[in-house]
Amino acid sequence: MDWERLGEKFYSYDEEVKDAVYFVLKSSEREDRQSNVISFFTGVGRALDKLDAEWIKRFASECDDYPPICEGIARGIAGLTSLSHDRVDALLSSRTSAMFVLSKVDLSNPSLKDLVLGAIDRIKDERNLGEVGRNFGQNFHKALKEVREKVGVLLSNPSFAYEFLKVVNFSYFSDIYNFSGEVNEVLGERILELTDFQRRKLLQKSDRWLGAGVGKVFDSLPFELRKVVVEKFSNDKEFALGLIRSLDLNSLSDEELQAVVSSCLKDSDLSFFLGNSLGRNFPSLNEDLKSLAEELSSKSVDVARGLGNGFSILFTRFFDFYFSRDVSEEDEVRVMQIALNNKSVAKEMLRNMNFLAVRRKDLLLKLILEHVEFVDDFLKAVGRRIGEFEVEDVFKLRGHLRVIGRLYCENFPSLSPEKRRKVLEKLNDPEFYQGFVECNRLS
Repeated sequence: MDWERLGEKFYSYDEEVKDAVYFVLKSSEREDRQSNVISFFTGVGRALDKLDAEWIKRFASECDDYPPICEGIARGIAGLTSLSHDRVDALLSSRTSAMFVLSKVDLSNPSLKDLVLGAIDRIKDERNLGEVGRNFGQNFHKALKEVREKVGVLLSNPSFAYEFLKVVNFSYFSDIYNFSGEVNEVLGERILELTDFQRRKLLQKSDRWLGAGVGKVFDSLPFELRKVVVEKFSNDKEFALGLIRSLDLNSLSDEELQAVVSSCLKDSDLSFFLGNSLGRNFPSLNEDLKSLAEELSSKSVDVARGLGNGFSILFTRFFDFYFSRDVSEEDEVRVMQIALNNKSVAKEMLRNMNFLAVRRKDLLLKLILEHVEFVDDFLKAVGRRIGEFEVEDVFKLRGHLRVIGRLYCENFPSLSPEKRRKVLEKLNDPEFYQGFVECNRLS
């Protein structure tokens, strides 16, 4: 069935037929129902200037429950040459309908000017306007003058501004200096598309989101602009806090790296985030940077804490096949050795990591033995997967054998025959035996 054609003729049907068609469409349980609804209402939208306003209002009122209705209408009205005020009012009776209109409609169509301007007023206080922002950004250069002038009403909305600035052509939109928050990250990422004047003025802002955006594209910046960014890093902490989080340290020249490290070591927050960057990106660092991470962590507690926090991010995967693609066993051993040699690194890493994501269980247990305050967290996390650890290694956690006994009892059926034998041999320890027996009693 040609649903789009049916929708285009919908206005001409008797009321009983309209009700019947709409009922069939709504009650359909076909897998292609959504695409059929969009097609049908695209047709309705093409002939919306002929449809009774009450029907338009009825459709708009149901958009909250089923958005494809308004998505189709918004697609269909793009080519309309006229739309009466009563039909505009009916379509804008629903905020959801107004949002779909602004996310799909042709902003250059003079016949839809009143609809677009009315829709802007209708949805200006909504929170999620990302789709609207994308449409306005992509078509700002050809939008009607009245529409372009009213964009300022929406640019105070972060979601609109974020998507708008991601795609707008800066040759047509140059008012980029009054944004705040993560919107500035987009401007930082697109800094190469700005004029020299725009860049200089933008880089006068002290904003960590701007720094984060610039950091993402730093390796593609020309030499002179890199110099400006590194100098700003040294003199603007807010900007630096954003840049250091997204900067690819491998992309820095020796001179740039020296300047960045020197600036970071003068401030505890920057030192922490330098360490964090070195830690979470450790597998991809070149050998010089890996050695630098070890060296700096031995000299600065803040770098060490950041490094441990970064390392913990490496051990947050729940599935080993994800984890193994990120961290080689060689790097894992090196990370563990750094933690074993540095208490500040170890404590920050153990505080946040997923213990089950570690391959070298022997090194993990060795680390926990040196930081017994994390034993309880470790045992809670291990639970049913205690069989992945060697019995002899787990048994070294003296003072917790009662809990360990219960864990081995609860998971005894899933243990390998060899580990079952070793567990049974340990029952001569009174504390371990008590935990093991408690489990049997409860079950």
